[in-house]
Formats: sequence, C-alpha cells, structure tokens
Amino acid sequence: RLGRRRALLLADAAFALGAAAQGAAQGVAALLLGRALVGLGVGVASAVVPLFIAECAPQASRGGLVTVNVVFITGGQLVAYASNLAFARLAGNWRWMLGAAALPALAQAAGLCFVPESPRWLMRCGGRRHEAADALARLREPDEARRELEAIEKELTDEAERVTGEEQTLLADVAGLRKPHNGSQQTLQKTVGVHVYPAEEMNLRHGLDVRRLVHMARTFTRPSGLRLRVYLDLVVAGCKFILILIC
Repeated sequence: RLGRRRALLLADAAFALGAAAQGAAQGVAALLLGRALVGLGVGVASAVVPLFIAECAPQASRGGLVTVNVVFITGGQLVAYASNLAFARLAGNWRWMLGAAALPALAQAAGLCFVPESPRWLMRCGGRRHEAADALARLREPDEARRELEAIEKELTDEAERVTGEEQTLLADVAGLRKPHNGSQQTLQKTVGVHVYPAEEMNLRHGLDVRRLVHMARTFTRPSGLRLRVYLDLVVAGCKFILILIC
C-alpha cells in the first residue's frame, strides 16, 4: 500500500534513527532499540530494493542492474569495515562506527527524491494509469514508455485471470478433501506454509557462511583487541566482495 519509494524512505528513516540511537546510546536498552530499528530498515530495504530496480529498469538491463545491487551490498560491507578501521584510532571509536551508518541511509533517502514511483506498482494498486505513464515518461523514451505501459496492462490482466483460476482450483481441492495435484498442490503448499527447502535445511545444519566465519573470527581474536578484529573483518569482507565479482 505504501509503494516501493515510500517504503524505502521509511526504511532509510528507521535505519538512520537506529544508527544515531546506537551512536548516542547511554545504556543497553538504547543500543537494543537502535539495533532493532537498523534491522527493520535493512529488512525492508533488502526486500524492496531488488523489486524496485526490476520494476523500473529497462528490460534489456534489468538482470544486470539487479546483479549490480548485490555487488554494491558486498562493496558496502567492505567500505563499512574500512571505515571501522579508520574510526578504531579515535576516542569513543565504537560510537563513530555505529553512528556513521546513518550517512548511507540519508544519502539514499536524498536520491529517492529524484526517482519516480514504480510504474508497475502504480498500475497494480488501483490502476493509476496516468501516474504510471508519467513515471515511465521519466524513465523511457516516449515510444518505449507507451509500449511498456501497454505490456504492463496486459501482464496484470493475465496475472489476475491466472490467480483467479488457481484460487478456484485450490478451493475445489480443499472442499473435496482430496489430495491436490500439480499446480494446485504447489498453491496449497505456499498457502499453508508447509514447503520444505532442502538447501536451506542443509545450510542450517552444515553450512558455514560468511557471517558465521566473521563471528568465529571475532570470538577467537577477542583477547587481541579491537584493531585486530577490525583488520580481520576487513579481510573477510574483501574476500567476499572479490568472490561476488567473480561469480
């Protein structure tokens, strides 16, 4: 209901407020509140940003721009650890490390002021065709904008018909108390949330991702002081960034 742009603005506000609260915290409660706000901002942004990019980008460059988003995430982690290394030299270094995180959120919020809302979202929510056309006019050439608007209208119509058909099949399966088959089985699984994802399960049991590696490294180097831990974080983030570029 908020739209992609306003959701991101709220996420930026939550992140900036959370970072500022952590930097100025005078106790554990303030730190936890700030951390919760930062987590809320990260969660919303991680879900909305790829969607916003995909809905606004031209079809030819859509996949590439979504991939660039992943590269910038890992690159941002590398920059964050590098800035932590610089702040480690200052008095009250942890406050600078936590509070400075508000700056990227404020920069993104400023940039969003110059970006139109997602045309697809405008069409999906109430059929705001005129606003969607204005948004596409800012993102495309006139002829391309007209063709894409017509394509969005057709896709949304087909999607509505397909969803209606799936809902009717699902209701028939449940009402008849029989085992659903094919597409209706997948729909039922998604509806009641009984899907099992083997890859995620194996990752939980046997995985060793970068976050676990960073946590282990911090635990083992805790007696050595903050500087060594920051150096190690920087090395791990750099390796992750290089691997993302290679992939």
